[in-house]
Amino acid sequence: MKLRILRGLALAAATLVLTACGNVVRSERPLFDAADEYGTPRFRPGVWISNSPDCRVDERAPVAPWPSCADPLVIGKEGLKDPKLLDGAIGRLAAGDPMIAQMADKDGFSYLAIKVLQSDRRGRVLAFRTWPVLCGPPPPHKSDGSEGKVTLSPLPGLEVRGDDCFARDKASVRSAAAASEAWNAEPFIIHWVRRR
Repeated sequence: MKLRILRGLALAAATLVLTACGNVVRSERPLFDAADEYGTPRFRPGVWISNSPDCRVDERAPVAPWPSCADPLVIGKEGLKDPKLLDGAIGRLAAGDPMIAQMADKDGFSYLAIKVLQSDRRGRVLAFRTWPVLCGPPPPHKSDGSEGKVTLSPLPGLEVRGDDCFARDKASVRSAAAASEAWNAEPFIIHWVRRR
């Protein structure tokens, strides 16, 4: 089920990675394996939502009429379903604080940090915050006013190649994940709404 939850995070990954451009940490091969999943929590089954604070949603209403600013997700026995799911996105959830979501795409792997915000009495996740793992501080603006693509100060263990940033090992991803939280001022929160 954890793999399917990661598939559902593909939409969040696309949104967050696009906003961070080339400053996200990538790798050419997977850095986390099955052993890193040990100790990750379960997610409570039901309807979940990711929406911005200014998005008004009647969470008691059926999902179909929710506004476009709300992204519904459903976790059940078969895993997580998302009508806007990106094809081919697979990944792995690695335990830790924060947890690391390793997302695969056509160009390799990118990384999201996940911090559990709330759990139920059985230890199942009810809400979490997620942010892209960044290479370093946001890049400065160019002379034409546009923003640069990748940081000028990569964190230890990260290497800038052209407009991309690559990690050498899982330790550098974990370190960058912790540092990146401060550079992501806009929280991206996903929370459980109700049973299906």
